[in-house]
Amino acid sequence: MRRRCKHCQKLFTPCSHVPDQAYCSSRDCQRARKIKWQKEKLANDPDYRAAQKEAQERWVEKRPGYWKDYRKKNNRYTERNRAQQRERARNQRGAVHPDPNLSEGSGVVAKMDASSV
Repeated sequence: MRRRCKHCQKLFTPCSHVPDQAYCSSRDCQRARKIKWQKEKLANDPDYRAAQKEAQERWVEKRPGYWKDYRKKNNRYTERNRAQQRERARNQRGAVHPDPNLSEGSGVVAKMDASSV
């Protein structure tokens, strides 16, 4: 019995040991399956989310200055990201709660419930 892959939509024959197989064995499709699993796990499992956060913090601690160096070496990426962030902030201010005290492009990005202390 052949099935259609959820990612690439091609027909494939599932492995007899995996009765609910929904993705074919191609590398791209398996990567898509893993990404979907990770997103669901992060959304629904607080222990997994905490472990991932902790692992990321340890990674950053072992590599001080990594992101600063990365931004220096990848200027086009950095500028594009900053422009996108300004646009997201502008859209968020306009759609959610416009603040007349903030000037256009003030660069302020914060949660509305962030501490002011």
